[in-house]
Amino acid sequence: MERKFPNLTKPITIGRTTFRNRMFSAPMGGTDIANDGCIGPKYIPQGAQDNS
Repeated sequence: MERKFPNLTKPITIGRTTFRNRMFSAPMGGTDIANDGCIGPKYIPQGAQDNS
């Protein structure tokens, strides 16, 4: 049987970094990170928030 994507599980080097395979996925889920890199209040777990 011939594979449709024979190189998919082979290593790939991008710049100085070598990845074990060529399968990548974007992050999923809602985060509350602002454009400046700071985390927002929705990202902090409920138990860690100040309830006073």
